[in-house]
Amino acid sequence: MKNKKIVLFMAVFLIMSQIVSLTSMAVGKTTEYNTLAPLANSDNKSQHNNEEVKLALSRISKLDATNKMPTLGKYTLESDYVVLELESINLSKNKGTVMGFVYTIEGVTHIAVASIDPIDTLVINTDTILLPNSKVDLLPPKAPLVIESSDKMLKEYKPQDYVKSKLNDPHWTVFKFNSDDTLEKALESLNFTVKSEVDKGDWIQGESYRFKIPTYPKIEANKVFAQEPRQWPSDDSLDVLRRPDKVILQLIGHVTSQNKSYVVREAEIAVGTADLEFTQTWLKVPKYNLFGKKYDYFTVDEKTVPEGYTKVVTGNLAEPDSEDSTSLMVTNTYNKIHIKVTKTWNGTPAASVTFKLLANNVDTGETLTLTQANWTGYFINLDKYDGQELIEYTIEESELVGYESVITGSQEEGFTITNTQEIAQPEKIDVAVEKFWQGKVLENVTINLLAEDKLAGTIELSESNNWKHVFTDLDKVNASGDEIQYTVEEIKVEGYKTEITGTQGDGFMVTNTQEIPLISVAVEKVWLGKVGDKVTVNLLADGKQVDTVDLSKDNSWKHSFSKLPAVNKISDEKKIEYKVEELKVEGYKTEITGSQEEGFIVTNTEEEAEPVKTEVRVAVVWVGKVGDKVTINLLADGKKVDTVDLSKDNSWKHSFSKLPAVNKITDKKKIEYTVEELKVDGYKTEITGNQEEGFTITNTEDVPVTPNTPIKGKLNVKKVWIGKVGDKATINLLADGVKVDTVVLSKSNNWKHTFMGLPNVNKITDKKPIVYTLEEVKQEGYKTNITLSQEEGFTVTNTEKIPLIPIDVEKVWIGKVGDKATINLLADGKKIDTIVLSKTNDWKHTFANLPTVNKISDEKKIEYTVEEVKLEGYKAKITRTQKYGFKITNTEESKPSKPILPSTGSKSADFLIVLALVFLVVGVLLMKKRGSKKDL
Repeated sequence: MKNKKIVLFMAVFLIMSQIVSLTSMAVGKTTEYNTLAPLANSDNKSQHNNEEVKLALSRISKLDATNKMPTLGKYTLESDYVVLELESINLSKNKGTVMGFVYTIEGVTHIAVASIDPIDTLVINTDTILLPNSKVDLLPPKAPLVIESSDKMLKEYKPQDYVKSKLNDPHWTVFKFNSDDTLEKALESLNFTVKSEVDKGDWIQGESYRFKIPTYPKIEANKVFAQEPRQWPSDDSLDVLRRPDKVILQLIGHVTSQNKSYVVREAEIAVGTADLEFTQTWLKVPKYNLFGKKYDYFTVDEKTVPEGYTKVVTGNLAEPDSEDSTSLMVTNTYNKIHIKVTKTWNGTPAASVTFKLLANNVDTGETLTLTQANWTGYFINLDKYDGQELIEYTIEESELVGYESVITGSQEEGFTITNTQEIAQPEKIDVAVEKFWQGKVLENVTINLLAEDKLAGTIELSESNNWKHVFTDLDKVNASGDEIQYTVEEIKVEGYKTEITGTQGDGFMVTNTQEIPLISVAVEKVWLGKVGDKVTVNLLADGKQVDTVDLSKDNSWKHSFSKLPAVNKISDEKKIEYKVEELKVEGYKTEITGSQEEGFIVTNTEEEAEPVKTEVRVAVVWVGKVGDKVTINLLADGKKVDTVDLSKDNSWKHSFSKLPAVNKITDKKKIEYTVEELKVDGYKTEITGNQEEGFTITNTEDVPVTPNTPIKGKLNVKKVWIGKVGDKATINLLADGVKVDTVVLSKSNNWKHTFMGLPNVNKITDKKPIVYTLEEVKQEGYKTNITLSQEEGFTVTNTEKIPLIPIDVEKVWIGKVGDKATINLLADGKKIDTIVLSKTNDWKHTFANLPTVNKISDEKKIEYTVEEVKLEGYKAKITRTQKYGFKITNTEESKPSKPILPSTGSKSADFLIVLALVFLVVGVLLMKKRGSKKDL
């Protein structure tokens, strides 16, 4: 056909199990062409509606001038091919060129065109895509197109059956295209529509053609929303995960041979609030894809899963005609739940109430508070499962005093909490408050009672009401039934620190503490001799260390301990006594002078470096037969440094004296002294003690084992008193640490006793002898020492403890009171202590723990006196106020009266005296001259 365009649409159908059998076409009739795969025979018309694809034939140009027509052999098709004939519709009446049908062989699409004139090109969609021919087969005029299927069945297609023009003999032209690339692109660019069967009628040739695809009448899929909350929160402001307004379902066709899936249909469905389950129906579902491949089975899917839901897809349709068409299903399961909580009241409602949520009886930490504005609420977006286990939710209500609470319902239906008010008289309570002072007591204070931080009462406390008050007839609970919390506060009192303790049940205590004054204590370091690098000085408060400082050249050997409290408590009359001490500096003698008011001076005087000396005592004790002598070695850090022989002549005792305590004066580690005894045959040696207390070497005679009776012995004990002699002393005898006998020593038995018949072993077979020791029942006021000698036995010495006394001293002023006074304490005339009296210690002091005698054996007691360092302008008088007390009275001395005329210097005074004598002489001479004139 000249000047005519041919537009071609191609569809590839690759999935079929049999060769397509086509029904014949008669003039004046329209015959439907369908695949043989779902049909029994070629005469049986399809009962399916068909999906139509419209395309246009475009330009067909002539062949070259030779017009040669090659012979075409048989086309052998794949077993799953499809042949679809095309019919023209409603276009031009050109009868010279007609597109016959489309078929596929081994992935190559064949388009058969019947024409009178030769053609060589097919164009699809003239404005878009040009598909070049990969190959063109030209058949001779009237030569049929023979197609052989895989089962060797032959089908002939004659060109004259398609072209109705009788002017020339028609022939077939077969265009071949690669189905996987060019045709696929062309098919994507075309528009497809679905139409019902065309009316029967005469065959009309033209420029537009269609081919028919077999369809299933319908496929259905169910959509289900499962396990949603029975009640949705009505408040739209709540951030609740709700059901979506729409869903999109997709029908998926699967081609097993290609291992591909295709979205066949897609439907967007509006979802109503009551639609928990509905069915989507797709009509006229094609059996084949556009490349001729049959869909082996269909499934359904959901394009987007709604938030808060999970998706489960079930069903697999292989033959929708014969299977349940509703077996496809998409189920959305809601993973969250909402729990409705409703509050009802029998009686007066409270202002609010709070509920807590429990999951499997465990507090989740989530709470819900309902108020009078709305007594209904929700716990929203709660997890429904813990792993695979369903969570059981319950609620608890916070306790409301005065109400009985009943909870009904479930997490699915919601919980209803009914509170019934208990009719009861409001309970009353009393709250007490008491005032305490630390320091100066003021006239009064004002106390406020607060109920939940709001003023509920006021009282003024003073001495007139004993600084106490009780607020009575107070409501215990508020209108909501909650217990009222009462507290107290004090109107600010300047100069005092306020502390409030106690509870409303026990009462409140308001304590005002006057602020403690602070002082400073200075310390200075002075060196006599070589100056050290630094010293450490401790500050003591009433004898306890409270601070430390290192003095050195960097701080000019000075420091001030500041912000020190003057007293421990503001109510204390006695002030804290501050002193300083210096950590020992080797090679120096330390002297501390001064006071906390004037500051302390720590003077270090260099002394001659000389090692400290020590001594080590040793004694030998015999158990059994006494030997003649023993040799004792003294060891210093394990090395022998001295030797002594002990015997009866030196009472079996010795003292190694003037031993160096350290190897070098700078050593901190002291020498460790021990003793050893040269072996004494027939004796077992035991060494006890240490270098400070002395060593005792006990030699115990080896007792032979014989069948004889154990040896009986005796043990002497005597009592010695140093100081006052007591009335009696009780002595216990111990054998191997166990008390076996007791004796009371007194004047009546000359303070002596002998324990008789003492066995030396427990059993005759024992090698170890019994060790006898003594102990004395405690004597108050005495120090006890027990010693042992071979000759005399045990000696129990009681030394009386020296009694201690205090010495009080008081300062009294007559006239102007001075700033301070320094008092020395003398013991038998020697100064042993010093104190500075001033206003801060109320001019009083006690020298405590003073011994009454130097030694307990002394009959003469120590005489204690005091003296005052001279104060200019005062006369001091010391009197004894009691047995152990002194009063020092300072009387201000009167000042000499001033002269009438002020002195102007010695020279002026001499001049006046001379001048006065001159006037006196002149006066006398004048008087004598006048008397001489009278005589004349």
